[in-house]
Amino acid sequence: MKTSLSIIGIIVLIFVVVLLYKKHKAKKKAEEEAKLKAEEEAEQTVEEEAKKKVEEEAKRKAEKEAEQKAEEEAKRKAEEERNRIIKELQKRGVEFDMANHVVPMGEIVSYFRTLGLKQGEDIPFITNTEKKNTFVKQIGNIQFPTVKPNLMMLFVGVYNEKENELKHLKIIEAPDFDITIKDVIKKDGYAILK
Repeated sequence: MKTSLSIIGIIVLIFVVVLLYKKHKAKKKAEEEAKLKAEEEAEQTVEEEAKKKVEEEAKRKAEKEAEQKAEEEAKRKAEEERNRIIKELQKRGVEFDMANHVVPMGEIVSYFRTLGLKQGEDIPFITNTEKKNTFVKQIGNIQFPTVKPNLMMLFVGVYNEKENELKHLKIIEAPDFDITIKDVIKKDGYAILK
């Protein structure tokens, strides 16, 4: 009987050891599965964050492209409007000159000499964009082109005092005008030439 109890004790002990071993193995397996799951979730989070960053970058790029496209369209429309205004002015006899150099006073004087002005009747003048309406109101209610960036605009014309009309008008757009021109119109924004 003692032997049977000893055998039963050994069997119970083996059974307990096997159960403990299985429990330990199950715990290890659960820990490994939890670790793998945590790593997968971390990878997923990293992938989701990377995907989110890529989507945000794509959205920013699309917004920037749309903004650039809108700016280009606005510039194109402004240029079209400017060209329309210039053509309208040219139909009314206004000359438009786009110089790519610093315009000297001598060039303005030469222009006036080509017009065959009558002394005592024709009054040659130059004016900046702010004072143009003082001289060009006789043209009627029309628009003038806006000055392009980094350029300056000068109105050169002839007013006939006897007929009270503007005989000639030339708009010159240039990167700059020489110091003589600037000095002449500095005080009042215009100058009547002799």
